[in-house]
Amino acid sequence: MVPNIRRTRRLNRDERLRRRAVLVGVAALAVFAGAPALASVPDANSTYHACRSTSTGVVRIIDPSAGQSCRSNETPFTFSSSGPTGPSGVVGPSGPVGPSGPSGATGVTGETGPVGPTGATGVTGETGPTGPSGPVGPTGATGVTGETGPVGPTGATGVTGETGPTGPSGPTGPIGPSGPIGPTGPIGPTGPTGPTGLTGPTGPTGVAGPSGATGATGPSGPSGPTGPTGPTGVTVADQAWYYGGASAFSASGFSPSVAFTASRAERIFLQASMNSVPVTTGGLLSCKMVVDGTASTKSASANRTTTDTEPMEWADVFNVAAGSHTVGFACSVDTGAWNLEYPLLQAWGVG
Repeated sequence: MVPNIRRTRRLNRDERLRRRAVLVGVAALAVFAGAPALASVPDANSTYHACRSTSTGVVRIIDPSAGQSCRSNETPFTFSSSGPTGPSGVVGPSGPVGPSGPSGATGVTGETGPVGPTGATGVTGETGPTGPSGPVGPTGATGVTGETGPVGPTGATGVTGETGPTGPSGPTGPIGPSGPIGPTGPIGPTGPTGPTGLTGPTGPTGVAGPSGATGATGPSGPSGPTGPTGPTGVTVADQAWYYGGASAFSASGFSPSVAFTASRAERIFLQASMNSVPVTTGGLLSCKMVVDGTASTKSASANRTTTDTEPMEWADVFNVAAGSHTVGFACSVDTGAWNLEYPLLQAWGVG
């Protein structure tokens, strides 16, 4: 009964909404028929554009040429204000302009029908019982073991004959197949000891036994001859270094140097490191090694778009004559501002 009641209520509610939509649509047509015609209502094809509410059924006329459109809770539709085109009639005289009719009242919105009750959930059927397990079949009987036959009587001991001369050994015959093992007979009397047979061939070598314990260490042998002298290694001749500490130095024109004395003509190995800190974003920082006023071709550079700290490290090698020299590095900035922290320069000569 509950589903039929719900269906009846839903049909009644839909019928009320359709009646309201027709009344509102007729009222709206009356308003537009009595009011001065808008420029685009109806449009050039005598078509009206309207929107119907999906919840209340209320209809309203819109003008798409004026940018009007249906809302998300409305259904768009169109209808024509005229039938098919008839034959042209005789042009009558122009009548006087009638007064504008009053605007029709907006129809009352109907109440929303109550929601029908939810139907009761059906009862869950009971689970059927589990069927009994079938019986286990009986085990078949073991067959009867046959009886052991009787032992035959022991025969009489014959007279021992005289020992004959030993005959020559015949050739060894082939080994025949092993016959079935017969029943154990009674123990007979011990016969005389026969002559010693020929020595058989040597058997295969057995498995090697475990290794014996390690013997005592023997005396040391004589010392071998002295080997040839190896090549001479690299000798560190002279050193110098510079350290600027944790203070921040302006990178523009920063060129620390240190005196270096070469005891002979040698190569100088230079290594530099520092932290570059851009004060303003942008710009290029470039630093090179300098020996006696001559800059090297190798350099380190930083080109940053943020103000993050960036480490810089590089090295180079110079050939110098014996005597005093000045070693260092020089930095330059094209645009922006940069600071340097912990600048370190190390220089040492290698032979």
